Amino acid sequence: MKRLGTKVNIKAFRQANNLFQRDISEYLGTSIAFISAVERGSAKLPQDKLELLLDNDQGWDTSTLVPDTPKSEDEKLTPATYTNVMGAYGDLHLLIYDNKRLTEENERLKEEVRYWREQNERLLALLESKKTE
Repeated sequence: MKRLGTKVNIKAFRQANNLFQRDISEYLGTSIAFISAVERGSAKLPQDKLELLLDNDQGWDTSTLVPDTPKSEDEKLTPATYTNVMGAYGDLHLLIYDNKRLTEENERLKEEVRYWREQNERLLALLESKKTE
């Protein structure tokens, strides 16, 4: 199985998140020179450092780090896509992504249900008022 560390595009990740090499090197506990070497392709990002970036607590967008991560809601994730590229960690990342997406969808649907309940209540009140006339 391929390890994702061999295909990481740190430069795209930095640019997508408006970061400097210094920002990433400080977060990962590496040197700026090492981050530069990874960007040039002369060094590979170790899996543990990649996982730190993927699980960051900074709110950074990690979609540029993971091949085939959907850029829009129309694109579908499949377990095969991630498993082929990332192995077991891909399954975990897929679950995290799906959980976030489903939580957002759930909140949207809750709002929609509230809206339709309000509409129902208005219609019932209107029917009741017509009965009493």
